[in-house]
Amino acid sequence: MCESSYLTSDLIICPVNDDSFSIESLKLTIEDIEESCDEYEANKPDIRVLKNRFSSDRRRRAGKDAEAELNREFAEIILPIHIRSGTCIKNTVNDGISIFDRSIKDKQIEDIRLSFNELLSTVYSQ
Repeated sequence: MCESSYLTSDLIICPVNDDSFSIESLKLTIEDIEESCDEYEANKPDIRVLKNRFSSDRRRRAGKDAEAELNREFAEIILPIHIRSGTCIKNTVNDGISIFDRSIKDKQIEDIRLSFNELLSTVYSQ
């Protein structure tokens, strides 16, 4: 299933969390995409990395280390958008609704909605 997606896509956005396991998975995914395209002589899709659930707490050493590694390894393909971590995402999921259907006014929710809108604008302008 994944392989057919790789072979038929023009753009693949890979969300990555701020931990070393996610970055290793990202490396393996990109390698898998490239190998599949080579095997079937298909055009390689444009691959972009989306920083997902990155914490705004810059004091977290693990998050800072992961971001530094991500920037070192993938600087040229990282999207300029971050989807921040927040309890509002977990709360809306636990309530069985999306952040787009949440009616309460919450700064975290508004920030995430803006990030998704910015992501769509960035993707569609490429």
